[in-house]
Amino acid sequence: IITATTTVVTGALRDMDQVAAFGDCGFAISLPTARLQFAIQAAERGRKAVESLYVPTGILPHFTVSLGVAQIIEGNDSSRLFERAQNALEAAQSDSANCIFVHNGLKVTPANTTVRQPAMA
Repeated sequence: IITATTTVVTGALRDMDQVAAFGDCGFAISLPTARLQFAIQAAERGRKAVESLYVPTGILPHFTVSLGVAQIIEGNDSSRLFERAQNALEAAQSDSANCIFVHNGLKVTPANTTVRQPAMA
């Protein structure tokens, strides 16, 4: 499942973008030169790609992802960037499954492109 998720998410990105394992079962995606709105659009492409992914083993035929998006702010180091992204991810996970939240440097809000659906039991 992790490999399939990585494959479809990577397919939704540009050649210069990078995906890396982050935490226990998460990913960090770096989008060099991307503005916040482009990062939100990339997250939405990845969310849709995972949502439409089918794993034929029957173990988990349908699953979704929650995503947190943040952009680097001048004067902040990478730890602040990851902290903002983590805060956005936690908001997405606590709100519902299959959604994107954004930290704009001041606060965390839902991304406008997100279609929120209840978590599957």
